Amino acid sequence: MAARDKMMEALNFALKFEREGKEFYKKAARITNNSLGKEIFQTLAKEEILHMENIQKIYQNIEKEGEWRERITVIGNPEQIKTVFVEAMEKIDKEIKVSTSYLDALKKAMEMEERGEKLYNSLAEKAIDPLEKRFYLTLSVEERSHFLLILDSYDYLSDPAGWFAQKERSSLDGG
Repeated sequence: MAARDKMMEALNFALKFEREGKEFYKKAARITNNSLGKEIFQTLAKEEILHMENIQKIYQNIEKEGEWRERITVIGNPEQIKTVFVEAMEKIDKEIKVSTSYLDALKKAMEMEERGEKLYNSLAEKAIDPLEKRFYLTLSVEERSHFLLILDSYDYLSDPAGWFAQKERSSLDGG
């Protein structure tokens, strides 16, 4: 198989993965009972859409030009997604009763992001073209970032006292 064909196959696989992620996050946003949960999942769905758009753009460029020409080092908006999670955690005690289904959805989201990170690391290892390798490593880093933010949210929601103890590095009795 020619290098170009391998690139196209890898991009198709990545596009399928991102599409599945987008559909999962959209569904999770629809079935989540709290507004902040909806916002978190909607933001993750938007991130997946950005990934898909970049993959499609590169795919079309390779079809047209015959080679990888895009130098992409950032795709999503890591600060925006981090802000959504921080705001969600700040408001959670006051406004939201956390359901088991929401925690289950966060677990599934972590699994998906972890799979994505492994997928993109694998594609980067197999890539011959330096721009292709960089693109997949960028996606891997973004998937890892999403995973860590979801994990932080999950830890906070499932054990707020433990989360504060870990983040604040102090005991709960003020000592």
